Amino acid sequence: MGNVVFIEFNNLDDKVHYTLIRDKLYVIAERIRRKFKLPEYNDVKDFFYSIFYNELNSSILYYFKNGRCFEKEYLKMGPPLNLKKPIEDFKDKNKNIIEKDGRIWAPLKRQYHTGTDLIKSMLKNETYKHFTLTDVDKVPHLKLSEKNLSFTIDNIIPFYFIQ
Repeated sequence: MGNVVFIEFNNLDDKVHYTLIRDKLYVIAERIRRKFKLPEYNDVKDFFYSIFYNELNSSILYYFKNGRCFEKEYLKMGPPLNLKKPIEDFKDKNKNIIEKDGRIWAPLKRQYHTGTDLIKSMLKNETYKHFTLTDVDKVPHLKLSEKNLSFTIDNIIPFYFIQ
């Protein structure tokens, strides 16, 4: 499925209370979600995550409505056209300015243009007390991730994007 990124973990100790695992997974998922709210990814609007876990494994699934690959460039929003000093400052910091919708904008290159690459970069140096990161990929490698995907397709996607 071209819209999904799977983050998979092996739990280190099946005796750890599930709330410790659950809470840390939500912290990770929310940190990633906040990254997609930065101006560089402001055009990546429709996405959500789903978390599944059991005694052995954990799975975070990110679903991007318009696909997990993003344009290589994005438009950085500048000030409105009626603000002379902020426009000068913006032009000093950004080249190739364009005018659109009553503002100036600067086309910039994205550091990462796939959800998979961005998430991998965020998690690559992380260490966790109760589990180890095993994979960040576009295909599931754990049965738990397959269940997460099936649940998402059957129960979340049909209702999430209703207009």
